[in-house]
Amino acid sequence: MKNVQRTLAAALALGIACFCCRAYGVSLAITVPTASALVVASFFYTFFSSGKKSANSFVAAFLAAAFCVLGFFGGSALFEKQTSAKALISDDEHVILCRAEEILYSESYGSAMIAGVSDIDGESVDIKVYLSFPFENEFYTDDIFTATGSFCDVDAYSSLYESDGVYIAFDADAAEYVSAADADIFDKINDFKFALSAKLSQLVGGDEGALAAALTLGDRSGVTSKIKLDFRRAGASHLIAISGMHLSVIIMSLHFMLRAAGRVKRNIILIAITLFYMALTGFSPSVCRAGIMMTLYLISDMIGEKSDGLTSLFIAMTIIIAIWPNSVYNAGLWLSCSATFGILVVAPAFKMTALMPKKDDGTFKKIVKGVLRQILTLMIAGAAAQMFTLPVLFASFGGVSAFSVVSGLILIPLAELALVLSLLTCVLSFVPIISSVIAALAGVPLSAILALTERISSVEGAYISIKQPFVIYIIIVGAALTAAILMVKKLDRRLVLAVGAAAVIAFCVCLGIFDQMRAGDTDMIYSVTSTSESITVSKGGNVFVIDISTGGYSPLYDAVENVNALYSEEIDYLVLTHLHVNHISSLQKLLTYIKVNHIVIPTTETENDALVIRNITLTVGDAADIIFYNRAEESEIEVDGVTITLPRYVASKSSTHPVIALAIEENGHRVSYVGAAAVDAKNEYVNDIYQNSDCVIAGVHGPKTSAPLKLKYTAASVAVIGCDAESIDADGWDGELIYARDLSGRVHIKFENK
Repeated sequence: MKNVQRTLAAALALGIACFCCRAYGVSLAITVPTASALVVASFFYTFFSSGKKSANSFVAAFLAAAFCVLGFFGGSALFEKQTSAKALISDDEHVILCRAEEILYSESYGSAMIAGVSDIDGESVDIKVYLSFPFENEFYTDDIFTATGSFCDVDAYSSLYESDGVYIAFDADAAEYVSAADADIFDKINDFKFALSAKLSQLVGGDEGALAAALTLGDRSGVTSKIKLDFRRAGASHLIAISGMHLSVIIMSLHFMLRAAGRVKRNIILIAITLFYMALTGFSPSVCRAGIMMTLYLISDMIGEKSDGLTSLFIAMTIIIAIWPNSVYNAGLWLSCSATFGILVVAPAFKMTALMPKKDDGTFKKIVKGVLRQILTLMIAGAAAQMFTLPVLFASFGGVSAFSVVSGLILIPLAELALVLSLLTCVLSFVPIISSVIAALAGVPLSAILALTERISSVEGAYISIKQPFVIYIIIVGAALTAAILMVKKLDRRLVLAVGAAAVIAFCVCLGIFDQMRAGDTDMIYSVTSTSESITVSKGGNVFVIDISTGGYSPLYDAVENVNALYSEEIDYLVLTHLHVNHISSLQKLLTYIKVNHIVIPTTETENDALVIRNITLTVGDAADIIFYNRAEESEIEVDGVTITLPRYVASKSSTHPVIALAIEENGHRVSYVGAAAVDAKNEYVNDIYQNSDCVIAGVHGPKTSAPLKLKYTAASVAVIGCDAESIDADGWDGELIYARDLSGRVHIKFENK
């Protein structure tokens, strides 16, 4: 039976691989030969492993080929749908009929939502868009309305919703309410979830209440940006994303309560509760993976068969992808599945027979063995999950927690206790006194979890960059260990531990050597788009990000990518050269993605600035320190030998928009940035910055000017051009010109020690 299950698992894995290759746009020239080779390999592997039985081999090859074909066509259809949606992008104005599916934010300065579009200019369609308004919308979830505007490409933030089927964005100028859609059963379940979540949060109270709602019901709306970031840096994000651990605790608790019922009746009840819990928590990929695997286990137990974990995993992935094809773009699905795969593959290699209780063991010895076995089990599971999720983390995120295994040992038992108590609070929420007592008890482990994650996340080196050039070798070692565990029948677990320990030591040594080699370097990356720019500076472990933009999230997201490219994982100083209302929502998103220690913003210059500053202060809260600088006089930041001369308020002749001019100095070097209208400023401050630099960045941001910027007035030997070539006059100047637009909008500058 196990061989049959593993044959099915292998075929499903090949089908999933073909689906993903086509969904991600991998060419036919690569997909078809690779799939064919794997089908042939499955034939010969089964042929030799089953005692040269050709019948079994042909069955394995047939299943592999069938699922490869299904995966190929399914992935191709998804990729074609994505391509067709992106073909709508243009400057043309359209009228769309849509339904609000998820309200992302709604403020006076603007709003955004995920909307399903059923009609474009009178023609029926079925697509989803990231819909944004330059005003506060008055719509609610499931409202149907028309919107007028144009389709555009998604930016760095809205692309995160690709897993929801969102391939394009729609910038709306106007909208008109039509009607409210009829609520279906899932809407009613969702309403029940949020009502229950609100009750639980109220009973427990504070941040602990928000954490209880996230742990129990998957409602993270009340969890602050700082707490989310603390969990990520502590390697415990999985605790606030409903997954296998949560479902296992719930089912095991209910299994204990229903132990008097018969096996069949008990399992039917548990399957029904599992399916309801999946719906209650919103059918997220991670909870669906856990729910399907749990359902398969309960069905197997009910019919008296032993389920295979790997087969259940690939069946779960196949069902999820078949029902929600866009989930292949969801990093959460791959993190959940790769972590589960790692645990299923690695854990059986460690039998821990020496720690199994024996008849002649005393009570104390049995307890000690049990505790040690539990600790080792958690450590092995944590290490396996960390190792197997490295490829996903490497592709999707900038860093990885160095303490995930340790934090798992401490936080998982606390989370399990908090989950049980929070569930009891939910179930007994209609009983005033009892529910309040249980909620108070739940608050104890919840408070401990919050305190510990904050402490772990603040430890220097707790979160390390995964973009180091040698990390790929660690991933290769992990892949080799995986292959060995899968292929070698009798593997010496001590050898696995030795190789794993050697890999960890090698990683730490390489990290130390690499950091030491870069200790005295000053690196800078300049990024530019059509209207926005950012400058990222790294020196001695300190990272500065200078945002020169209209406040959108894309420049900040690009800056974070630059931080990762410089092998760092947090921002020490984020400098805003001037304020826009969009900075409010952009900072809110940024603070859930990367740790920012200080945000440096100019003091109020207009009434609009006052509004922005007030909202930024409320948004940031205690997630970062806010430092103000006065643009009416010269201001500087000086840290570890790096001095940043901040921009002053200098207006050009043609506009009241300030000219952006700043300088970055270190060890006698100076790199300056001057905005598009620097030539119009006629200002001593701007002239000094422009003229006395080793390298000058001619930026695009600011009011346009008809006169070109004359490079002969600067002493710089290098000029990085972010603006149009026509805006630069290089006559009489013999330095090096670097056009950032020709380098994908990104230029890396490195100081050499004099």
